[in-house]
Amino acid sequence: MIYNRCMVVRNLLTILCKSCEHLVHTAVALTASNSTARAKKWRDHVAYYTIILLKYTVFALHFNSEYLEFGNDDGKCEITNMNEENFRIPVQLAYKLRNEIMKCKYHEELKGLLLPPEQILAIGFVDEYMKAFHDLEGMVTTPFPFPIVQMARSSLFVWLISLPFGLVQDQYPLHGMCFMVFLLTFGFIGLEYVSIEMSDPFGIDATDFDIFSMAEITFEDIYVTILNVDGKNASEALHHRVGNPIIEAMKF
Repeated sequence: MIYNRCMVVRNLLTILCKSCEHLVHTAVALTASNSTARAKKWRDHVAYYTIILLKYTVFALHFNSEYLEFGNDDGKCEITNMNEENFRIPVQLAYKLRNEIMKCKYHEELKGLLLPPEQILAIGFVDEYMKAFHDLEGMVTTPFPFPIVQMARSSLFVWLISLPFGLVQDQYPLHGMCFMVFLLTFGFIGLEYVSIEMSDPFGIDATDFDIFSMAEITFEDIYVTILNVDGKNASEALHHRVGNPIIEAMKF
C-alpha cells in the first residue's frame, strides 16, 4: 500500500513538471513569429508565473514534510496556519497565470496574439497542473490511517516475539531455529522500516524524492525555451527576476 501510494505521488510530480514545460513550450511556439516588445513581455510573464507556480508548489510540499516532524509544542498552531497558507499560494498563482493567458482576448495591445482555440489549449495545461496539485495536496495532507498502521505493526511484533515458542520442538536443531528466527525478524522488521521511510517522500533523506532537482530541470528547460525565441538577454532577465528557487527553497 505504501509503495503504490509512493508511485502515485511520483507520477503526480511528473505531471506537475511536464505541464509547466508544455505550457511554456505551447505559449512560446504559438507566438514565436511575433517579435514585438509586447509579445516578448507576455511570454516573459507566462514563463515567470509558471516558474513561480512550480516553485511555491515545491515549497509547500517540502514545508509540509518538515511540518509533520513537529511535535505538540507551543508554536504548532502558527506552523499549522503557515502550512495551510502554503497550499493556497499555488491556487492564487494559477489564477494569475490563467489571467495572463486570457489577456490575449481582452487586453487591447495583446488581442490576436493567441486565437481562442490556442488559449483553451494553454489554459488546459494549467488545469492539468492544478488537478495534479490538488490530488497531491490531498494525499500529503491526509495521513495514512493510524489504526491500520497500529494494528499491522502490533500484529507483526506479537508474531515475531511468539514465533520462537512455536518453533521450539525436539526435531528442530537449535542453530537452525535461531537462523530462521533471525531471518524472519530481519526481513519483516526491515520491510516495516522501509514502509516508514517511504511514507513521507518529500523530505531531505536519501530515500526521498529529489523534488528540488526535478523542479530545477524544469526551470532550466523554460529558460532555454525563452533563450531560443527571445534571445540571451530575455532569458537572463527572466532568470534574474526569478532568482534561485532551489536555494530559497532550502532556506524556507
